[in-house]
Amino acid sequence: MRRKMILFVILSLMGVTSSSAGDLLAPIYPGAVSFGSDRPGHFLTKDSFEQVKKFYAGDKGPATSEKNHKELGRSVFFQYMSAADVHKYDPVGSAIGVHVTVKSTEMLAGEPESSLPVVGDILGRIKMLMMRQNNPNMDAYHKLVNQYRHLSGWYFPLSDKRDASGRLMSMDKVVVALCEQGPSEETSRHAMEAMTKKAEDLMMQGRQREALEILQNVGQAAQNEYARATGSDGIEKWKACLEQLKEHGYPTQIEIALDPSHRSSQSN
Repeated sequence: MRRKMILFVILSLMGVTSSSAGDLLAPIYPGAVSFGSDRPGHFLTKDSFEQVKKFYAGDKGPATSEKNHKELGRSVFFQYMSAADVHKYDPVGSAIGVHVTVKSTEMLAGEPESSLPVVGDILGRIKMLMMRQNNPNMDAYHKLVNQYRHLSGWYFPLSDKRDASGRLMSMDKVVVALCEQGPSEETSRHAMEAMTKKAEDLMMQGRQREALEILQNVGQAAQNEYARATGSDGIEKWKACLEQLKEHGYPTQIEIALDPSHRSSQSN
């Protein structure tokens, strides 16, 4: 599973952006990764809002504006081109530059299973599995909630993988999909399908006794797999999934405007 995840990350981050760094109005924050190939100028970083703000203040000077919205989160804007200059290339354009944003922590309040996208779903699965055990350790569950709750406020870059509707999937969705159907689940499914097919062939040959024995083995294998998936192994699998989300998520988003003079010269 880890190899597949690494592959998706490499594909999603190849070619930092569809536009070169020279097409951007401002420097790319050191170590930032592309949000996705179809989002030129959008980057993500593991560094904090304050660290990124300090970098662009050092490059451009004091921020043009800053907001701290209870529900939407924090944002800061550094103007790199005034509206008057933008109007030379776009008559209805406004001032452009760099926006740095982080999501609000207010959205992380409440019951995690219902209020936290993706992360809440995983925590809900873990809680359900823990409740199946004798003397469930709910203190351990609440510790997990406190440890990973913040990931719902992070950004996840796009991968090259598409969903059923053809849209690019973000890495959090890819991670969960791989956790749901990882290598061990895939191996078990293929093995049971092969055994079932063999039993069907034996039935066609009139070898019912042998076919029945195989089908009994298939049933036992299915029970064993269910017990594994709903027991301590299942809990550990979803804990590992939370760690994968942490690895592939980023708390801070940076949007750097494209230089309109470059677009203008390219169209001529």
